Amino acid sequence: MKQLILVLSTLILLVGCSSIPSNPAVSFGKKCEVGADGTTVVSSHVWVYDKTRGLTASEESCNNIDNKK
Repeated sequence: MKQLILVLSTLILLVGCSSIPSNPAVSFGKKCEVGADGTTVVSSHVWVYDKTRGLTASEESCNNIDNKK
């Protein structure tokens, strides 16, 4: 019970870290997004994105980053 309360509290606090789109969807799993310049990398295990635009992050981007190291 204590863990459930801790997880829910953490999720509520982290909701403010991202902007919620008007047509939200959630994706789980490690995915990465590389910027146009190739130096900006964003990785996460939880993605909140707009269903109409789709998710731009992918697992393949993470694999490409790992292979470059």
